[in-house]
Amino acid sequence: MTNVDSIQYCIREAQFHLDKAKEILEEAIVNPTRYREETTENYRHMAPYLMCMMYSLVHREELAESQNSSQS
Repeated sequence: MTNVDSIQYCIREAQFHLDKAKEILEEAIVNPTRYREETTENYRHMAPYLMCMMYSLVHREELAESQNSSQS
């Protein structure tokens, strides 16, 4: 991977987030209360899944560490 690839990646990431911010602002201007309620509800539904993902990542790393130490 070259430095140019890394720069292009950063530009694409920045563009993605700028586009998302524009989308949020456009939706929020139309009806800020509805936008807030919808996003809050989405986050409420996503929270348990995010917690499960984080839990599995932590324990996956612990399992890998214990397997590595038992192989030594």
